[in-house]
Formats: sequence, C-alpha cells, structure tokens
Amino acid sequence: MALKDFVIPNTELIPEEVRGKVKKWSDYIDYWAVDWDFQNDTFMQGWVAFRTRKERKLPLTSDPHTYDKPGKYRILVKVIDIFGNDTSQALDVEAPVPTDYFIGKLHELMGLPTETEWVEFKEAKNNFDFDDLGRYFSALSNEANLNGQPAGWLIFGVTNQHTSGNSWIELSAPEAGIGKAQTERFQNKPTTRLPSPTIHELMVEDRRVVLFRIPPAPSGVPTTWRGHPLWTNS
Repeated sequence: MALKDFVIPNTELIPEEVRGKVKKWSDYIDYWAVDWDFQNDTFMQGWVAFRTRKERKLPLTSDPHTYDKPGKYRILVKVIDIFGNDTSQALDVEAPVPTDYFIGKLHELMGLPTETEWVEFKEAKNNFDFDDLGRYFSALSNEANLNGQPAGWLIFGVTNQHTSGNSWIELSAPEAGIGKAQTERFQNKPTTRLPSPTIHELMVEDRRVVLFRIPPAPSGVPTTWRGHPLWTNS
C-alpha cells in the first residue's frame, strides 16, 4: 500500500508559520496506518508509519502484506494529519488463489466422468468464436446451478476424446491471450445477462492451459446468451 497524495481542505486557514514549513503534501501527515482486513467496525492496526524526533522522514509505502486465505478483503487506510484530524479511505481487494490450487483443480476435473455437464474441455489452439464462448458460459453457468456446483468450468488447452466408451485426455497448447478479448467483450455488453468468469492461466508440463471459472446461475434465474438460456445438451 502506498500514499500518492493527501489534501487538507481550507488550507487558507492554516497558520502562516505552518504553511511556510510545508514543502510537499506528505508534510501534512503525522502518521498513517493500515487495517488489512477491515470488518466495518473497529479499526485493527496491521501496519503503521509515524515520525519520531530522531527520524522526521515518513515512509509513504507500507510493508508487503500476505493473506493467509484467498478471498475478498476490505483494506482501510487511516491518515492522521499534523492537526490531529482523521481521514480514512477504504479499498476492496481480492487475494488470489494460489496457482497450486488450480493445478490441483485441473487434475481433479480431468478425472471426472466425461458426461459431467458443468465441465467442458476444448483444444482451442487458435482463436475461439465469440458466440461459442457466450453459449458455453451460459450453459455451464446453468448446469453448475442445476448440479449444485460452486462453479462451472471451461478449459482451453485440454483435448477430450472418446474411444470405445472410454475417455482419454491430453494437454494441447492454446495460443497466448485466447479467450481474454472475447471475455472482456461480452462482459461489457449491457444487454447480455452473463456471469463474470475469472480466467486462470497455468503452465502444466510446459504447456499453457486456460481455466475459466464460471459462477452458477442464481436459483430461478437462468443465465442467458442473446436472450436464451442454454444447457450443455441444448
């Protein structure tokens, strides 16, 4: 966390002798602190920087912070100026899931029966059609809801083939950036009711694999693409 600017209102009310000593915006700050997991109640100081008589320079960048668990967190930054006034700013962040989790999830999904409705594997070596991506997101979101799953999964870079009733899965290698542009495109379409998938790129056995984690449709409100709800068999 870093402070980039700080403004005190009504600077014309600041005594002349104080204003004369202020050379930059940070000179107005006495100390500042960070609550890395603010719960909208008591401020829990997780890091603090302040001036001392011996050291007048104020650090403007905090120490790095690592969350023990992935998920969404609210950071609250509290700044106390040289007049004792308290200014706070909240920031919502999301701690990423470790890569090892997604590698484990990939192998778990690859071990599922091939008829699993809420998982789809695609080789996707070249560009993937925008409409196809929208249809898959709609279908997998709805199937995840119907099957009581926390998410549907679309996976690029894995070839799923069937032989004599059995299945075998091998890794391929989709081109760099595939899926991202299409995903951003439909996320910006106000007329399309689609979930917001998260994209996770992995290197597995020196091959690039892309996982789309697709939130399930809300109960009773199917996810649609171009006005129509879809399922994996539709």
